[in-house]
Amino acid sequence: MKNCKLSNQRLGPWAALIFILIVAPGCAGVGDLGALIRGTKIPPETIEQYKNMPEDSPALQSLREQAKKDPQGMIAASLKCAGRLEEESSMKVGAPAGKEDGGGKIDAPGGKEECYWKSPQMLQMLNPFTAQQEALTGSLRSALINLGKSQVIMAKALGLDEQVMLAEQNVKNMEAGDMGTSAEVEKSIEISASVQEEIAKETAKKTVLDGASKAVFVTSIPFYIKGVLGSVQTGKEAVAVGQSMASLNPMALLKIGALVKIVSNLPNLISKLSSSTGQIMDFMTANEIDNNEMKDKLSDAF
Repeated sequence: MKNCKLSNQRLGPWAALIFILIVAPGCAGVGDLGALIRGTKIPPETIEQYKNMPEDSPALQSLREQAKKDPQGMIAASLKCAGRLEEESSMKVGAPAGKEDGGGKIDAPGGKEECYWKSPQMLQMLNPFTAQQEALTGSLRSALINLGKSQVIMAKALGLDEQVMLAEQNVKNMEAGDMGTSAEVEKSIEISASVQEEIAKETAKKTVLDGASKAVFVTSIPFYIKGVLGSVQTGKEAVAVGQSMASLNPMALLKIGALVKIVSNLPNLISKLSSSTGQIMDFMTANEIDNNEMKDKLSDAF
């Protein structure tokens, strides 16, 4: 039997995953593969202690504060298993729905439940795409917020009241969350694409705006440029990630639902941005609005 040590500092996520799945089962002191994948068992007495804490206990409130600060930590997982993670609807503790938070229950012999905790490092080892999902959802969120702000302004200048409301709500939702779930990603991209389509239809008419509306329209341009460039860059990165994800099994894909939605849904939005950008520049020309900055920064963006 081999003696093996795993150094997180030396191994990247793919190498660590290979260690867990292939090397570790043959190493002395490592234990069985199932135990590695399950994670660290949370002592039953700890769960029982948390269950029995009075709601107004200072100790329980202190634990919840610690869980807020470290939603992927063992304390948060232990409170979750004990059913004491949160009692107030205003508390936002733990990972958003659809994101793995490292805590979980499994059935044990005798009909009892056992609670386990996986560290963020272990979650990353088990699914190396987790970090890429966080990075891409973060960059997409920033891009779509800028795009949404530009859409609000453009729609106001064009008199598209319904699109103003849709874009405003979309921006509010993205600013309030982290787009960590597949549903959030899908909805944000869908609304961004539909609003952009209506703006493109209106600008294609090349209606001449009055002075006040022109002044409003001009203020949308910096946001639009940032939104387009950010969306296109995220799209390019998503294509590369998507090619690497092709070999993943369905269970692994469920853990990165937000990333899957970016890979599958973002190309449609980028396609709409590509066609509407030219129409917007033509519209600006018809309204004698300077479009040189857009030409310089977006002509080769797609």
